Amino acid sequence: MKKITIDHICKIYGHANLTIKVSGKDVQKVDLNIFESSRYFESIVKGRSYKEAPELTSRICGICSTAHQMASLKAMEHALGITPSPQTKKLREVLHMGGIIQSHVFHTYFLALPDYLGYDSAIQMSKKHKEKIKNALSLRRAGNEIMNIIGGRSVHPISCRIGGFDRLPKEDDINKLVKSLKEKRRLALKTIELMKGFLRKEFERKTQVIALRSKDYSFIDGVIATTEKDVEEDYRRYIKEYRGEPKKTTTLGGKSYRVGPLARFKINGCPVKKCSIQISLDSPFSGNFIRALEVLHCIDKSIEILGAMKIKKEKPQEKKQLKKVNEGFGTVEAPRGVLFHHYRFNRHGRVNKANIITPTAQNLKSVEDDVKVFLPLLLKKKKKTIVLELEKLIRAYDPCISCSTHFLEVKWI
Repeated sequence: MKKITIDHICKIYGHANLTIKVSGKDVQKVDLNIFESSRYFESIVKGRSYKEAPELTSRICGICSTAHQMASLKAMEHALGITPSPQTKKLREVLHMGGIIQSHVFHTYFLALPDYLGYDSAIQMSKKHKEKIKNALSLRRAGNEIMNIIGGRSVHPISCRIGGFDRLPKEDDINKLVKSLKEKRRLALKTIELMKGFLRKEFERKTQVIALRSKDYSFIDGVIATTEKDVEEDYRRYIKEYRGEPKKTTTLGGKSYRVGPLARFKINGCPVKKCSIQISLDSPFSGNFIRALEVLHCIDKSIEILGAMKIKKEKPQEKKQLKKVNEGFGTVEAPRGVLFHHYRFNRHGRVNKANIITPTAQNLKSVEDDVKVFLPLLLKKKKKTIVLELEKLIRAYDPCISCSTHFLEVKWI
């Protein structure tokens, strides 16, 4: 019996380790542990006004702040019966894609690329690949510009509110943003070419997926869908939650499933027109390349939406009369996959129930099942290589636990 423990998986958002028990070629147990303390955001919003929830929950994460805010806004508007104006929907979509660009570019260049080029970090990589780092920073700035102009700042947007915007962007700023995005587009194309060179079929495992289905590969609107069928807004009808402390995991029909770039591609097809590149949609490593495609999609779609917009003044819609029980669900595609927000509040507007299911919580079981399939292919390799390959697998999901961590020690027992 051999036990493999990877303490502090590096280059992910947060603190986690991996424990594996192996007997011969048989992987008997895989446990991806989260050893951060719980953050209790679901409890924090209880007793507070429903109007505060979008602001509070956006603080769950500095990387996914826009996604949490959009999901919370959608849930509250669903509960109130508010339909945002077409202008609000379009501006929110672009704002959300700014967050996607920020996250995807950082993951691609600073977390995934060092693995493929044989470096421990982007800092080490920068000496010989300075141009790539410059391109990454410039491309990520596209996301920052979108967030600043539409959201009011580059992290934790402050202009959004239930039913609309407190502050609308100026026409001149929109025009400057469109011009900047057109200039950054070439860097997105370079990123696709760069990541295409690392496409290879490491291993495959077929599994169910969940993503928003839409005609135009939207990250904010669409029908919740699995590989087999479209499903209802109420996630409780098909997703089962398992709560540990602080770990939360989910299953679909009693089995693991994937969310994220692979799931979106599998449900909606390629986000980029005239995409003829062959991609394995059963290999989690393909997600690294799909993120590059999604960055280009976000830039092109933002240019399309903003280029056709004429900003007009409008006040956020409000609901003056609340029901005895108000309940709403909100679903968006965060960078790492489908994100669910669910709230219930009373006639006084006080939240008495909140539940948030993050993409990483949904992917945890899938990561463990992937390791069970992938590890037997690695057992003849050196210990250092095995650890690196397992870390690369986990990083391919781009798990967002809270913030970056550093590699400490690997124990073999």
